[in-house]
Amino acid sequence: MALAFSALFWLIDRLALILSTIFTVTTFGLALLWLVPFWIVGFWIVPTLALKLVAHVNASKFEHFGLVPCNLGGLMLLGVNILVGRPEKK
Repeated sequence: MALAFSALFWLIDRLALILSTIFTVTTFGLALLWLVPFWIVGFWIVPTLALKLVAHVNASKFEHFGLVPCNLGGLMLLGVNILVGRPEKK
């Protein structure tokens, strides 16, 4: 399930990156005014969507009770990412 979660998370992240690049280039940078807040929220929503998709794909092994537990799981992943994903100081 970890492999499925990582693969789905990577696919969603790449799709969001491609779409944001296209919007930024076609609007000459004006799209960044609303894309930057979406990226900040996206660090919470993207793991939530990946958890929801993994739960849907592996319904026999991964049980969930709606969107609220997936949101809480995404929020916990956001917290772990903030703690672990800090850039190293040189």
